[in-house]
Formats: sequence, structure tokens, C-alpha cells
Amino acid sequence: GRAVPVDGARPDVAATYAQPFNYQAGWGYMLLTNMLPNQGNGTFALHAYAEDHEGRTTLLGSRTMTCDNAGAVKPFGAIDTPDQGGTASGTSYTNFGWTLAQNPHQIPTDGSTLMVFIDGVPVGRPTYNQFRGDIAALFPGRANSNGAIGYFQFDTTRLSNGVHTIAWAVGDNAGNVEGIGSRYFTVMNSTSASALTLEATSSFLSMSGGGADLRESANSGSATWQPASSLEADPLSSVPVYRRDGFDPSAALHLVEADSTGVLHVSTQEAGRFALTLGSPVSGSGGYEGYVVANGRLEPLPAGAFLDRHSGDFFWQPGVGFSGTYDLVFIRTTNDARERIRVAVQIN
Repeated sequence: GRAVPVDGARPDVAATYAQPFNYQAGWGYMLLTNMLPNQGNGTFALHAYAEDHEGRTTLLGSRTMTCDNAGAVKPFGAIDTPDQGGTASGTSYTNFGWTLAQNPHQIPTDGSTLMVFIDGVPVGRPTYNQFRGDIAALFPGRANSNGAIGYFQFDTTRLSNGVHTIAWAVGDNAGNVEGIGSRYFTVMNSTSASALTLEATSSFLSMSGGGADLRESANSGSATWQPASSLEADPLSSVPVYRRDGFDPSAALHLVEADSTGVLHVSTQEAGRFALTLGSPVSGSGGYEGYVVANGRLEPLPAGAFLDRHSGDFFWQPGVGFSGTYDLVFIRTTNDARERIRVAVQIN
């Protein structure tokens, strides 16, 4: 398959090589191992090649891996649309995917254990239990073989212009949960911010009868492209920051400890998901803004990240291509008083 270059995924490489399109030096490819020979059981060799416009080819590297899907316990599957790196448009775009449980487990056919995440935000549950012949033939004899397909419709005009991520989380009747199909897609809109409504069971507001929980992302802050030192006059915040890992919105919150310099440290993996509560909600003219520090300057938050400009909730499910440490800085403004929150995210 073809890998997808990801804007801004590897600022360290971009800083080292002053070449055209160095901002796309990071790339990723998600491989569904169940589609390998013998349904992905055995030892396999992977080879990655790069080819330029003149047809010159370079072997970037090779890796050998051993897969044991026969011993797997978590659900598996893939997203079919949007295409990896493709474009989505319209007010009712259909996101298709498929998923199966490992025997002897099954996925409830009402879709109650499936969730769609856009930019790390839980936005709804797919309609599940639809038939597709190729999946039924490839994986016969499973509880959901004849109803593995699901779909979810969303309004792309509610998303900001640029690159976004979409993924599913799938649970079976034994409580095994897995994220599947994380991929990038591009939206071409005139809007600079996203407005996403949390899926009702993921929102305390909705669950308590408060109606739809609409989340608005922060616009690119006024300090974008400025030196990172331009924010150092803002004092470091002493407000506790909490994190939640994985796809369960009711999972326990954990306090994030700061080091001696005031930096909060978070670790995750490619396609892993975490959420941070940066502080209490801000009303009125105040709010939150966020940046990634790259090569000494402030750049927009990474692709697939979502910062709620009012609540201070930050969601991120780093897609393939992200690796290393990403220095994030957030500014909370309350009644014209500004505070700085520094977070170092290590992606393994």
C-alpha cells in the first residue's frame, strides 16, 4: 500500500533538512495484519520505499514482524471511507467501516459498543449489522460475519479547514475494546474552527438532561508563527491538570504531575487516545488557545488534535507518522489574566 505524508508530524526532521516539503517528512501507513497471508499468522517482512518524481527509488528500511492473530482476543476491522489522506465534503458525509469480534465473542448488533471519534472527540455511534459479501467470505464462522459493516454520517461543514482524523472504538460482549481504522482526511471549508457535538452517553451535560453538548475548537492563537519565547512572560499555571486514556469516557481521571520546570509529561502511542482537562471552563471573552513548539516557534496544534476553547478539554489521538516528543503550550485567559500550561507528549 501507499503511505500518507502528514503535515507537521516530524518537526525534528524538518528542522534538520531544509528541503522542499520538509513539513511532510513524517509519513505513516496503517496495516491491517488480518489481511496478510494466512490471515496474518506467521512471520512477515516489511520494506518501505520512497520514489521521487523522476522515478528514482530508495529503500528506507526493512523490518521483520511476527503476527499471531489466531491468539488475538480484541475486535478488529477497518475504515473504508474516507480514504486514507482523502477528502471529505458535504453536510451528510457517510463514513463506512467494518469490524468483527474474535470467537467466541460477538459485537452487539445495535452498535451500542461502537463509537466514532473525530479529532479524538466522541461524536456518535455507527449503524451496525449490515452485510457485505467480501468480508463475510474472508472471515466466515464468526458471530458477526454476516453483519460486519457499519456506517456513520456527519456534517463536514462543521469542521475547520484542513487535516482531521477519524477512528472507531469497538467493544465486544466480553468487554474487550480496541481502536480501529485511524486515518487522516482533509476538509476544504472556509471555517477556521470546528464545532463537534459529543455523543450523548459521553457527555455529563447530556446525561444529566442538559441537552446537546457542543464543543467549539480554539482558533489558531494570535501568537502563531511567533517565537516560543514570546509567551514566557505569562506565568505558569498552578491549576491541576488531569488525563484520561483510551476510548472509555467513564475511565478514571489521573492527575498529571509537573517536573521541576513546570512541564507536564504525557506518554502515548501512535493511534492511542488521551484527553486532558486543563482547568475549569472559561466564559465571556476569555478562553483557551494552544500551540506546538517546533524549532523555537509557535505553530498550530497537530493534525487530529482538538482543544475546546471554553472548557479547556484537550483531545488527541495521534495518527500514524507521529513519533517522538511534542512540546505543547496552552494559554488560559480569564478576565484578561493569562496563564501558561506546558505539556510534553511522548509518542512511542
